[in-house]
Amino acid sequence: QNYKPKWLGKKEIDIYLPEYHLGIEFNGTVYHHSTRDTTPYYQRYFKEPTYHESKYNLCAENNIQLLHIFEFEDLDIWKDMLFLFFKSPKDFKITFSNSRREYIHNNVPLDFYGISKILRGDL
Repeated sequence: QNYKPKWLGKKEIDIYLPEYHLGIEFNGTVYHHSTRDTTPYYQRYFKEPTYHESKYNLCAENNIQLLHIFEFEDLDIWKDMLFLFFKSPKDFKITFSNSRREYIHNNVPLDFYGISKILRGDL
């Protein structure tokens, strides 16, 4: 069940683990792109380029680390990083950069904003 605190407004967090103060967003390719002037199908699901950054910042203000995982990313790498995080969460920090990335979905180039990283606290 998604987590829908009032301070997020109409937004929600896909997975929330309160014991770790961790939220995980799984951003599907179709539903989380930021490309204007594409096909009507894709245009229905357009997200502003600051959408993910805004959610990350709201969570940080409320003592939640928010990890954004995009569908086109390597899930095995995320699985390994989360395994390390869960072993010792106080040793890691989740960061977010609102960098633009492009991914081609069904021969349509789409823009995506946001890259999460799990960093050791001593780095």
